[in-house]
Amino acid sequence: MPDRIDKTVFIIGLTLYLAGQIWIVTTGSMTKDEVPIDYIHWLMFLGAALLIPFAARLPRRGLALIAGPAMITGSILIIGMCMIDFVLWSFPQPELRSAVVGELMNTGPVWKPFIEWAGRVFTVALALVGLCHWHRSKIGVGLVLIGAVVISAWGIGSNPYGYATMIVGFLVCFWPDALKRFTSAR
Repeated sequence: MPDRIDKTVFIIGLTLYLAGQIWIVTTGSMTKDEVPIDYIHWLMFLGAALLIPFAARLPRRGLALIAGPAMITGSILIIGMCMIDFVLWSFPQPELRSAVVGELMNTGPVWKPFIEWAGRVFTVALALVGLCHWHRSKIGVGLVLIGAVVISAWGIGSNPYGYATMIVGFLVCFWPDALKRFTSAR
């Protein structure tokens, strides 16, 4: 069962991932101003990697039996996508980058899971992890699910809003007593 440290690392990871998403939406995914480091994909890479310990410690029963492996798979696919983007980002000539993208697009076992499916699997996995906390906080789970719908329904421009909503949802799921104290203090 994930402990307080696992939950904190999970929130930090999702926040780093959100920072990468905000950066993509505001500046574009291939920002050459980031020389010599592709900060966007490093944020997303580290964010996805920090979700794995939490997922690995989910109990092996009920919905968590599916949510844990799904979250690990989603994180690995996002990490793979970031690796592909690191390689593409390193090409100085746009023509060379376009040629490599063309080859990758024709290589289904690479393109489909890491570029086409990664975000979808990641989002569904986060929703499943949220659902595992239904007994602790229905409000938190609702926020996680709303975030997943926003990400899935409205495209990349809405990703920051969806992930921010998910983070709030997970905070409520992980620490529902803090929400009760906050609302009762008002």
